[in-house]
Amino acid sequence: MTRWLFDSSIEIKVNGAALIEMVLTGSKLMDLKLIISGSDSIFEGVLDLLKILISSRRALQIGIKAIFALCLVKQKKHLAISTGAPGILIDHGGFR
Repeated sequence: MTRWLFDSSIEIKVNGAALIEMVLTGSKLMDLKLIISGSDSIFEGVLDLLKILISSRRALQIGIKAIFALCLVKQKKHLAISTGAPGILIDHGGFR
């Protein structure tokens, strides 16, 4: 999944972020959620998707949903802060 977030195609990046969001919100397996949300590169990949100034509303929506899904695992919320998620969401997340 991580590799998809760093692909050169925006569509593949968006689909990778959508898959991450679906797995995190749809799975009841806490171990799986911890593994996925514990990856710095997954946070970075989703945040990179939000940093790209593109006109795709879908990319923006899925990126935001994926960040929030990653933050559902309480033990990993510090990763969102350390990777700069709050600032990116404010600057590039459509909250202007």
